[in-house]
Amino acid sequence: MKKALALLLTLAMLLGVAVGCSGDTDSNPSDSNPGNNNPSSDNNPSDNNTPSDNNPSGNTPDDTNPGDTNTPSTPGTYTAFDEFTRPRVKEDGKLTVGIIVMDIKADSLYRSLWQSQIECEHRGWTLVDGTCEGDPQVRDTFLNLMNQDVDAIIFENCSYMESYADIVAEARNKGIGVYCNDNQVIDGVISNCTMPNGVASMQLFYQIGPDLGWDINMGVIHDNNSQVHIERTYPVMSFADGVYPNVKLLAQEDIKSVTYPDIQASYEFAKTWMSQYGSEMNLIYTSWDLMGAGAAEAVIQAGDPHGEKTVVAGIDGGNTAWMYIRNNTPLKYTYSQPFEQFTHNVFEIIDQIQVKGLNPGDEGCSIAKAGDTLFFEGFVTTAANVPEIGQPIHAVFDYYGMDPDDPDAWFNWTDGPGIYMVAEGNSGDVSIGG
Repeated sequence: MKKALALLLTLAMLLGVAVGCSGDTDSNPSDSNPGNNNPSSDNNPSDNNTPSDNNPSGNTPDDTNPGDTNTPSTPGTYTAFDEFTRPRVKEDGKLTVGIIVMDIKADSLYRSLWQSQIECEHRGWTLVDGTCEGDPQVRDTFLNLMNQDVDAIIFENCSYMESYADIVAEARNKGIGVYCNDNQVIDGVISNCTMPNGVASMQLFYQIGPDLGWDINMGVIHDNNSQVHIERTYPVMSFADGVYPNVKLLAQEDIKSVTYPDIQASYEFAKTWMSQYGSEMNLIYTSWDLMGAGAAEAVIQAGDPHGEKTVVAGIDGGNTAWMYIRNNTPLKYTYSQPFEQFTHNVFEIIDQIQVKGLNPGDEGCSIAKAGDTLFFEGFVTTAANVPEIGQPIHAVFDYYGMDPDDPDAWFNWTDGPGIYMVAEGNSGDVSIGG
């Protein structure tokens, strides 16, 4: 029975691969400071004491028809498209957007915030930086942004999304749009942009499996309170349930079972495993790269600096993981995600809903209904294809299949901090104690 469940899960993921639609509509780029990987506070307004303009230029949302998704929006009349108040429309295009970033040390979140600065600067919007440290601060950060009456709030990846249902509903009924980026959709969230996480993890595991001859004794570090992390790790663990006879799960740990930071926690877990299992554990599979970095440091300390006995895998991609891979450490695998593409499409949807006044399902709107997710694909990354230092981040993803020389393309915008570049070293502080 367990075999059947595991195989059905894998089949369901493969059938669920969705093709992401971009919804890209671009303006002429300006020229400002390309290649500087340090976001400037001047380009990233973060005055959390200045409320935004809450007068939507006379365009009062019409709440008399909740849930009617069949009536197309027309200029000056904006009908609700779900059970909540329709997000306010700023026809003058002067939006204020708050973004909740839970851990700036993660390359994924760092890159998303970076692209958000470019997006707001290019569009003439105001960005309110809601960077916070850890899950306990997410609620207060959201309430702070809501009290400032921003026009839209973006949830970057975080845990415990269901626990925020009440404040999401409160914000929506104030006319604030709520959107997700690489996150879990709950009631009130208008859209999400991410990759098919379970499928991507399977692609990664199908690279590792043949490399290790499908003779795998693994430890898995995951986050049981984050949907995307569950999608990334549970299918992998199912392979140890008789799918491949020589794939065994020696140990697993939930990163939220301890209170210290993820990178330190993963280091401690892996350190214990190296002491307990030694080289018998030949794979440590983690649900994101900072966990992978922490585990790699433990393997190095155990006397295996190049991962000749134990290899480590993560998911996300970015300067941290690419540095570890490039430098021949035990962290040899990651799945690199196109966070810039995710982020750009979040902002496109905000523009469609709250500037153009479109409803989900309208012609020109990227989403068919409220709560939709757009999926985009990255790539499995190893030493054979690790991005080169000095590359623009968009070149890493082959300019998303578009013309790299198109002067109007969004990936050529150089506003705000400029185009993110592949660099040697970490985007944030990823020091590990112990």
